[in-house]
Amino acid sequence: MDKSIPKTEKILGKFSVLLQVDRFNYDELLDYCRTKGLLVDEIKTWINVSEQPNEIRIKQLKEELRATKQKLKALTNEMKQKNYALADITTAIILREKNLKNLNFL
Repeated sequence: MDKSIPKTEKILGKFSVLLQVDRFNYDELLDYCRTKGLLVDEIKTWINVSEQPNEIRIKQLKEELRATKQKLKALTNEMKQKNYALADITTAIILREKNLKNLNFL
């Protein structure tokens, strides 16, 4: 391992190689590897490593989405219950006022 090249430059170098070989078929990839002094398996390993964090992040985002949907559903149900309770209270107040008016007329 070459210590003189910073880690970020190594990562950027690998990333640029991956961008270049993204659309290559196998024969083109072999030619590219021969000219650059790389191994096909090495590039395949880089591809696998670069895809793993994305898969993990996708799983995390799906779990967050599911949790958010459940929370939204719970909040919606709570809001409905509160609306029903407010409607009941409003009805009770209106009926009470009507009863008070009727008592005053007697």
